Amino acid sequence: METAAIDPQEQDDVNPLRFDAPPAGPHVHHVRRHLPPMLIEDPRVLAAIRVIEAGFPDEPTLARLAAQTRLSPFHFHRLFADVMGETVNGYVRRIRMDTAAILLLASPLAAQDVAAAVGYGSLAAFNHAFRRQFGLPPTRYRELARAAVIDITPDDLQRARRVRVETQLPLSLVGARFHGSYDQAEDYWLRFAALLHNHGIEPDGLAAYALIRDNPEITPNGLIRYFCMVADPGIPDPLPAPLERFAVQPGRYACLRHDGPYAGIFPVYFAISPVWLNKHGERFGMAPAMERYEAPPWRNVGGEQSVTVMIKLL
Repeated sequence: METAAIDPQEQDDVNPLRFDAPPAGPHVHHVRRHLPPMLIEDPRVLAAIRVIEAGFPDEPTLARLAAQTRLSPFHFHRLFADVMGETVNGYVRRIRMDTAAILLLASPLAAQDVAAAVGYGSLAAFNHAFRRQFGLPPTRYRELARAAVIDITPDDLQRARRVRVETQLPLSLVGARFHGSYDQAEDYWLRFAALLHNHGIEPDGLAAYALIRDNPEITPNGLIRYFCMVADPGIPDPLPAPLERFAVQPGRYACLRHDGPYAGIFPVYFAISPVWLNKHGERFGMAPAMERYEAPPWRNVGGEQSVTVMIKLL
């Protein structure tokens, strides 16, 4: 295990959506078998990941995950590692600690509250798990990560003035998860539209959303989850893999619209969190961020997009 200090990184001028070294990422190098596939097609692995994410911050047992696949714990563990490149426990720990890092970076929560939010009743146990994943205690990580990535400019303040709070009603979506980096997002949309066509679904008339669970300033490329989704077209259960269903949490969302190439989307997120949230004393909820598209994103790849970033508020 190698150690390295967090150091602010300049983004590639050609690919502003890609951080070759996440500036608020782990201070340690974690060896893995391989990266997960761009599109997970094994329904047993998909079902297990859905249980892990749906139950968050609770940690489902290996026996429970294996039981739903009708495999023994040994065979399920091997299947998961073969597909995802890491063990079940490693995957669960990584997404819990990445969520904790997001909270430490962008929220005012004390370490004890962050620990509780990701399912740890003991601060000591949380500190141990976080140090194992990131190489630093949570409080020291927060200090260095904020110094590395939070640099508010007049443009950020001006952009934050356009943030509006909207009330989102319950919404059912159908889509697919992709693993990679944000500079691949438009490729994901092309693959997703083709996938829907292969299942006899015409996507152009359906509202399109992306669900965002990871921060690329923290999670390395190849591990970032990007969900391409459309309003539920009425597909009966069970959905054919790799499609899955997602219920959007109703409530208040901080919203800011971006008009331009998708490559310019990151400053919109920053304008909401931390700039707008801190100014208005708001906190974000434990729900994926969303991108709501005004037109089918697969129809204008490489061109102008009109997309509203939506972050759930408490």
